[in-house]
Amino acid sequence: MTSKAAPMKTELSSFCQDYSKLLLPLRRELGKTIDFIRDKRDTDEIRKTLSNLCDAHHRLKTLAEKIESQQAYVIIFGPLKSGKSTLMNAFSGAYVSEVTALPAYPCLVHVRHEEQVSLSASRFNGQTESFEDFSQMQSAVEVYHRELAEKIREVEENDGTFEPGIHSPNAIRRLDIGLPAEPLKESYTILVDTPGLYSRMKFGYDLMSREFRDSAACAVFVVKTDNLFLEQVFEEFNDLLNLFSRIFLVVNIDGHKYDLEPDGDLRPSLESREPQKIVDAFCSLSMSAPLRHAYEEGRLKIYPIDLLKAASERLGKEGAWPENEIGAEKEEGENQSNLVSSESESGDGQQSGTVENSEAVEEDIGSGKFNQFMVDLTDYLNSNDYLVHFMRDSLRQGRQLISEVEEGCRQENLRGFSAGLKSMQADHDRLNEQRQALGRLRKLDWREAFGGVLEQLKQDGENYVQSERDRLESELAMNINEWFSNTASLKHLLEEQILPVFESLPEKFQEYVLERLQEATNTSVAGAVLSDADKRDIEKVELALTDIRQQALEAAYELSQKISMLEPEIGEAAMPVRRRFWDWLFFRGKNRLRTKFFGPDSSKEISIKIKQSRLGEKSRHEFFTNVQEELQKIMSKLSKNIVEDIAESYATAARDGIDEVLKSRIEDSDQKLPRLQQRIQARQEVLKAIDKLSRQIKTQDQDLAALENTFAQEHPAPEPEAEEPDLQEEDG
Repeated sequence: MTSKAAPMKTELSSFCQDYSKLLLPLRRELGKTIDFIRDKRDTDEIRKTLSNLCDAHHRLKTLAEKIESQQAYVIIFGPLKSGKSTLMNAFSGAYVSEVTALPAYPCLVHVRHEEQVSLSASRFNGQTESFEDFSQMQSAVEVYHRELAEKIREVEENDGTFEPGIHSPNAIRRLDIGLPAEPLKESYTILVDTPGLYSRMKFGYDLMSREFRDSAACAVFVVKTDNLFLEQVFEEFNDLLNLFSRIFLVVNIDGHKYDLEPDGDLRPSLESREPQKIVDAFCSLSMSAPLRHAYEEGRLKIYPIDLLKAASERLGKEGAWPENEIGAEKEEGENQSNLVSSESESGDGQQSGTVENSEAVEEDIGSGKFNQFMVDLTDYLNSNDYLVHFMRDSLRQGRQLISEVEEGCRQENLRGFSAGLKSMQADHDRLNEQRQALGRLRKLDWREAFGGVLEQLKQDGENYVQSERDRLESELAMNINEWFSNTASLKHLLEEQILPVFESLPEKFQEYVLERLQEATNTSVAGAVLSDADKRDIEKVELALTDIRQQALEAAYELSQKISMLEPEIGEAAMPVRRRFWDWLFFRGKNRLRTKFFGPDSSKEISIKIKQSRLGEKSRHEFFTNVQEELQKIMSKLSKNIVEDIAESYATAARDGIDEVLKSRIEDSDQKLPRLQQRIQARQEVLKAIDKLSRQIKTQDQDLAALENTFAQEHPAPEPEAEEPDLQEEDG
């Protein structure tokens, strides 16, 4: 028999071939761009664009699959516990309740025929995950469900609007289930299950509704008789009327329901006995104006079906799809990739496969009504009208996707990302200038730069030694003169009046030098002598010399505490004693003479008269001269040791501190600069990839326009029906 749809099928195959070739470059380039952006860091400013591109790529993938396979997508809606799972079991002739038993996760579930079970999840970020079995998939979805719920609560607590592509890009967008289901194979149909309506997480319904309209051929709405008369149910249903040209309403009948009679007996309920009356009551009493309009146009068909019974019957027989259920024989040699078997004419010119002519259609509320539903659905999917809608909707979806991708590539949508790139480039330039300044500063001879501090301290030290020596000599001279005018021992003179003066010298000198060091280094450059260019470099790199100066001063102080005391060489020998006759007579040497005169430990008190006769002015002068020489020697050593050591300690500590900071800053810059350059390059490459994608879109847009033009010439869009004017009664 010759198929009416054969010419249309041939045109469809040609259309799908051309369209697939057109979509392939865009799909490939879009996928490459998404992967490229996802692999780069610092893409927070482009998350919205990335989310939109991932969304477009996912829908483009669905469109490409739809075009390449030429399969019909049938979407199943319904409230929770309405019987969607049972309908899918009956429809596919396979037990797929593992799929629909998943928690009400807000994603689509695509069920198709495959020889071997395959399970995978597509995420909003474009990545996929495969599962080994239903148990593993269900466990994973439960975990993802909790994570998603937590993320939604977090966004809502911050008064935000949850967007999965931005706030939870790892969330599941679609589950793909492949399993042996001969009816799906024979009808070239893919079932699309949806989460139950009225669930809390309905954030994705707008997104899913758009995808439904773009991919599904028609919608099947499942509702139990208990909910048939609830207005809330059909608030959602009314939206479907705007999305699909054909909707099948399946009223799920409970064939085992009973009513209580007045005499206490149980009698099968009206729903069990005459389900059509329930449907008739709904049509006459509860159907809204939009539903009635669709019903009268034939866009909405209603089927009361005991889904549990229908599923049981379908699963209980081999080859659950009756031969005449599709309503047409396949023409010999026909391409098996067509959407469904084509309509055919019988010899008497009537269509076969209708409910009236199908002997297989039973009149019970189970499989009979289900078979009628399947035949009507199949007839629609076989119709030329559907094939034209298929091509027109595919073109419209392609146009919408191209428009969305083009919008995502616009510069105004990339302002934040581009501004971030400019900021990075400015940071790179600034950091590079600092790196060069750091290099110059590290090459600087800081020992020489702090040489001025040493020279200043030397000069101050010399001035201090001169003034302090004059003062101390006067003090020591007074102490010596006083000793000659009293009976004190030489030990008393040395330990109480001479040595204490010498002992105080280092501490006083250290205090003076440290004080002068603090004054000399209390500058913005810590006492260093630098050129204006060097100072600008220090300012450019924000080198904190104040902290380094403090550390260097502490090092100088620690060193000053370690400088040892210089013991003066002043004792009995410094005070000569005159010899008497008896000293010469008994050959008394100088040491013996001094011991006899001053006592064994120089502690012998000596009268003023003896001091004058035995010591005299000569001893006073020689002793004072020795004291002066020791004072000069010790102060010279102190000046050299303390001044130079403290100044050197400060300069060394400051130089080392500066070098350590500069070295660390240089190493840090040498690490940051390449990373920053990589980030800049990555952003430039992202913008370059988006620009390349934008150019690809323009090419695809032109090719799609040519394909649309060809289609429009062959299948002009129907003109909208003119609204009838309201008739008003005329007076008289």
